Parts: sequence; structure tokens; C-alpha cells
Amino acid sequence: MKMNKIFLSAAFLFVAATSFAQENQLLHVDLGSGLHTLQGKTSNGDHGPQMGITFNLGYRYFIDDNWGVGTGIGFSTYGAKTTFNFIERSSAFDAEVSPEGEEFELRTVFTNFVEKQKVTQLEIPIMGLYQIPNISRGVNFIGGVGLKIGVPIVKKYKLKEGSYETQGFYPSTGEVYDSLPNHGFSAIELNKLKKPADCKSFSLSLCGEAGLSYQISKGTFVYGGAYFGYSLISIANKSNQPIVSFDGTYNGSLASNQCKHANPLQFGVKASLMINFDKLHQMLHVKSVRKF
Repeated sequence: MKMNKIFLSAAFLFVAATSFAQENQLLHVDLGSGLHTLQGKTSNGDHGPQMGITFNLGYRYFIDDNWGVGTGIGFSTYGAKTTFNFIERSSAFDAEVSPEGEEFELRTVFTNFVEKQKVTQLEIPIMGLYQIPNISRGVNFIGGVGLKIGVPIVKKYKLKEGSYETQGFYPSTGEVYDSLPNHGFSAIELNKLKKPADCKSFSLSLCGEAGLSYQISKGTFVYGGAYFGYSLISIANKSNQPIVSFDGTYNGSLASNQCKHANPLQFGVKASLMINFDKLHQMLHVKSVRKF
């Protein structure tokens, strides 16, 4: 409910701000790509970065020739690849031994096990902007820093390659049992399986950008620059559960005791088309007159 209020408030401010046609207001559409990873660490895995994309519809308002504010709404994808080669040990109970269940050690042997995590976030940035106009003919410098609210809306794993085998070590007998599928102990070969991921529903990032805009016509600009973002909040839903439970449930690394943290991190380049609101108003007015 709290997140819904935040997005409704942001949407209201965006609509209210764009209801005025002034020369110091810009609407822009951005498309960018670069390193978009879940910066993190696992206890027993090799954690590697991935690439991603960002798309944003934004609004900028300049209070004078230099200073302004910006907001918008958009999407960004983030990913990471984790490779496991270890034996995971956790406690479990076997209800078939006795009504109370016998405690044993569940062992999951991961062999060249590759898990890819992918998260798509809905994002709303709020930034302070600084502009240096006319550093060259028709060219302006624009930079900014601020905060960005993110809400993961698509969360999934892709089990790309490798295998894992579940085994049971029973202290009462001193034996390790495997290759007993009916008892829950078996080897599983991966075949590009996809699983839903469990992670936190909110992130808050420091963000910024810097680049150059060029006027291609009156009230219309193209922009190119670099951007970054780093979440101050890890979206890993840390718990004490293993990656794979005794009942066969695949919990995934982000919701297991293996993941220390996973912070959305992005760094890349983007291109934008910016239209002055006065220019946009004139274009819409001409079209409506012609249609009439």
C-alpha cells in the first residue's frame, strides 16, 4: 500500500508538471545499455556480472539557465551469473523413519552448476540537474545526481547448465544414501530450466548522469551521455534455508543462506530525444487544426 501511494504521488506530480507549456520544460525518451548487474557475494559460488538495458520517459524543468530538476518513469533490467561447485549441508527430518522424524544431514552436491538471475525493475528517479548552455554552437552540457526508487516486477532464475545431486547422511547408521529417487535422493541434470525468484520488493539507488545535448531544430534536441546507479539496499531475501530443500523445492541463491547481498548496479551509455514543451504544444496544436 505504501509503495502504491509513492507511485501514485509521483504520477500525479508528473502529470501536473507536464500540464504547462513553457520553454524551460523538456520531455525526453531515453534508451541505454551497459553493465547492469546484481552486485553481490555468495558464500561458496563465483558471482559474475551481466549486461542490461534501460528505457525511460522523463521530464526536466529548469528554473534558470543552469539549474533544474528531473523525474520520470522507466524500466531497467539487471542480471548476474553464479557458478557453484561445492557440497551444501543442511539439517532435515525424515518422517518415514519414525512419526517424530529422524534428523539427518542433507547434502546437495553442485557440479558446474550455473544459475543466472534476472530482475526487471520499474524505476522512478528524482534528480537535481546542472546545465552549461552553449559550450559550443548548439551544444549544451547536462549533468545530474539524485535518488531512484526501484520496484522489481519480473524476478526469475535460469538454470543454464550443470547438475546437482541430493544425498542424505544419517548419523544413526553412519551411512550416506544417494540414488534413491523415491526417498528424495537423486541427481538432477539441468536443461535450461526457468524458475521464479524470491527477492525484496524495493530498492533505493544513488544515480547520476552526464552528457551533451545538441539542438537539431527549434525546440528539439538529441542527447548522449553516460549514467550510473547503485542501490543502497540489497534485494537479496536472505534466509537460513538452503538453495535446494529436502522436498525438492528450489529456493534459489537470492533467497538462501548462500547470498550475502545483491545490490542493483548499473553503468552505461544512453541516447535521448528531448522536445521542448512549447515546441510539443505547437506540434499538437497544428495536428489538431489540420485534423479539424
